[in-house]
Amino acid sequence: MCAASLRSRSRLVPVAAACVAAAIALVGPACFAAKVNTLVQPKRPASSYMVWMNANRAEITKSLGKDAGVTDVAKEAGKQWKSVTATTKKKYEAEAAKLKEAYEKDLAAFIKAGGEFQARKPKKEKKVRDPNRPKRAPSAYFLWLADSRAKIVKSLPKGAAVTEVMKVAGPQWKKLTAKAKAPYAKKAEKASADYKKAMEEYTASTM
Repeated sequence: MCAASLRSRSRLVPVAAACVAAAIALVGPACFAAKVNTLVQPKRPASSYMVWMNANRAEITKSLGKDAGVTDVAKEAGKQWKSVTATTKKKYEAEAAKLKEAYEKDLAAFIKAGGEFQARKPKKEKKVRDPNRPKRAPSAYFLWLADSRAKIVKSLPKGAAVTEVMKVAGPQWKKLTAKAKAPYAKKAEKASADYKKAMEEYTASTM
């Protein structure tokens, strides 16, 4: 490349930079930044059940005790939701309707701004559980609850909801002495050992 051409290009670089700086000063940096920002599609709104679940998750978890896992909480929540009265459900349905309305407005604004709507990925087909697969071992709390549920239900007013039973069961379990819990802890330990052994045999049989 000749020296004249190089000198010409070296003079153009600062001129171009000056033009860009002048344009930013004229229209404002926000206009340039807006083009760089990535549009984020609004998240789908929660259903009435999920609104209720979010409001009651902490209480359900507390009532089940520290030994309860996520699956236990989900199962208990499902049971309690079924026993929720229609009047109470209307409250959460109204909240869900508001969330849906806000979502639709945000989605319209997202699309208008140039966003591309991405439909949810189809759910993977749920695997059918093998009936021969061993069931997980229950915790000490659930072993105690199996023995105590009838007595707790009897102590409550007739027609008491599952929620009421769990509210009473949780504190009762916490108040039990270590000596009273010991038999259930021992049973749970044995059940866990039996489950592990059964799983080893099951896994070996499926290989």
